[in-house]
Order: sequence, then C-alpha cells, then structure tokens
Amino acid sequence: MNEKSLECNLQDNNINEKDLFCIARHIRQYVEASKAQTTVDFGQPCFSCKYAMSNLCNFYIWDRFEKLYQATRVKISPKYQKTI
Repeated sequence: MNEKSLECNLQDNNINEKDLFCIARHIRQYVEASKAQTTVDFGQPCFSCKYAMSNLCNFYIWDRFEKLYQATRVKISPKYQKTI
C-alpha cells in the first residue's frame, strides 16, 4: 500500500484527527505499560484527552480501531485469537 492509497483509505473510512489522536494515545499507554511490565489501563489516556474533556468522545476505543482496520487491514482487537 503506497502513501497515497493509505491517505485515500483514511478519508474513505472517515478517520479524522480525533480518531488518530485517540488511537495514538491508547497505543502509547500500551507501550508504556509494556516497558514498565505493568498491566495496561486503557482508560488512562482518556483522563487528560482534549476530546474527552470537551465531551466529543463516546469513550469506546474499539470503534476507532475498527476504522483503522478498514483503512489498513491491520487488526487490533481485545479478543484473544489462538494462532495455529
């Protein structure tokens, strides 16, 4: 997938600045918890989020990850899937 097609996919799937900001904050929380070898708190990024503080958020991260999947076909899910 080239850069132009990814940009089109993001637009086609209505991924906006709020979605990207949210996804990035939650991924960062996961990475930081992993580095510290602690349990990840997926609610933590919402505490200081400019969108959550302005009531522009439904506090459901997985719909944003679904949009990202539709654009990139990279699946991120809380569901455990056994690989064979």
